[in-house]
Amino acid sequence: MKSFQLFLFLVVVVLAGGIGILLWGSSLEEIPVAIEVHEEEELEGEDEAIESGAYLVFQSMDTNSFYRLELEDAGYQTTLSQEDLIKFASFTQDPDSSGSLTSYVFGKEIIMHRFSVVDGVEQDGILNLEGNVTEVRPGKWEMIRSENGRFEVTWESPYLEEQADILVTDLSTGFVIATIPPAILSEYEGPFFLEPFLVDDGEYLYFHEVCPCEATVSAIYQVDLSTLEVRRLDTLTQLRTWFLSSLDADARRLLTINTESRPNEMGLGDELLPPSTIQVVDLETLDITQVLFDEEHAWGHPLLEDVGDRYIVRLWDKDRQQYEIYLNQLDGGSMTQENYLTTGFVLDWVGNWLVLDVLDSDIYRLFNLESKQITEITIPGGYSSYVGSIHF
Repeated sequence: MKSFQLFLFLVVVVLAGGIGILLWGSSLEEIPVAIEVHEEEELEGEDEAIESGAYLVFQSMDTNSFYRLELEDAGYQTTLSQEDLIKFASFTQDPDSSGSLTSYVFGKEIIMHRFSVVDGVEQDGILNLEGNVTEVRPGKWEMIRSENGRFEVTWESPYLEEQADILVTDLSTGFVIATIPPAILSEYEGPFFLEPFLVDDGEYLYFHEVCPCEATVSAIYQVDLSTLEVRRLDTLTQLRTWFLSSLDADARRLLTINTESRPNEMGLGDELLPPSTIQVVDLETLDITQVLFDEEHAWGHPLLEDVGDRYIVRLWDKDRQQYEIYLNQLDGGSMTQENYLTTGFVLDWVGNWLVLDVLDSDIYRLFNLESKQITEITIPGGYSSYVGSIHF
C-alpha cells in the first residue's frame, strides 16, 4: 500500500473513524473500468498546452515521474479513456537529498521538496503541468498558495524560537498585502501550534491546530487580511476535531460533524460513536443550520462540493474494515440506502468525480457521481502518491 495513504489512513481512523450500526450498500455491484497508461520513450505531455479544466496529478515515488489526468468541463464529463493519463515530467533526485521527493499542489503548479541540493542546501522545485520547472528556491516547507495561484503565504517553522511575521504576497504585483505578527495569534494558542492551511482570493487566511503527537486537535481560525481580525470557527458548533469539518472558502461556509466518542480499541485517540449532528455555518452571518441529526450512525470525513449544495460523508464498516461513502444534499434530510455510493478512502472531489484510494492496494479509483462509472488507475512503478487537483 502507498505509504502516504497508509499514514493518512491510520491518522484518520484514530481521529475521525466512525462505526455505523446500520450498514448499507455493501451488496451493490461495482464494475471498474481499468485505465492503462500510454507511455513512450519521450514524455508525451511535456510542453503540451494546458487547456481550461481540472487536472488530477499523481507521482511515481520510485521513478519521480509525474502523471496528469485531465477532467474536461471542470470534471463534469461522464467518461474517461485509457489515453487520458499522461506522463509529463520525470526527474533524477540528487543523491545528497535528505529524503524522498515530496510534492503537493501549489496553486496552479506543484512544489517539489528536496528537488536538488546546491552547496549543501536543499532546494525546492516548482513544476508546471507542461513539465517545466519554473523556479528553484531554497527549501522551505512553510508556504502555501491560493487555488488560483495568485496569493502566496510564507511563515517560519513553529519549532523555531524566533518567529518572523507571516507574509501574504500578491504574486501578480509582487506586493505583500498582509503582514501578520505572531503576537496576533499567540494569545489564541494553547498547547498546540497554529499553522496556515488555506488562503482564499486575498481576503481571508485560515489556520488550524497542528501537533506532532497523537492528540485530538480542534481549533480553526480565520484572519481577515484587511483588518487582521481573528475569529475562531470551531467553537461555533463545538467541533471536537477539525478532521470532522470541511471548509468552503469560496462560498464562505463550514460543514461540521459532532459525535460522541470513547477510547479507541487500538489504544490511540478516540473512537467516534452516534449520535451524529451535521451542521453548516455561514461564515459571513455566522448563522448555523442543522443538516442532519442521526441517532444510529457516527458519520465522518465530510466534504462539501466546491460549486453546489451537495456533501459526502463516510461510515466505517468495522466488520469489513472498509469505508462506505454516502452523498446527500444540504437540504436532503436523513441518510438512506439510496445515498450510498461506493467504498474506499476519498482523497479528492472534483466536479462529478471522487478520487478514491483503495486500501491495501496500489490502485486509485475514480467514481463518477452521475454515471456511477468506476475507473481504476495504476501508476507505473507501484509505489505512488496522489499529489492533488489543479484547476484552470
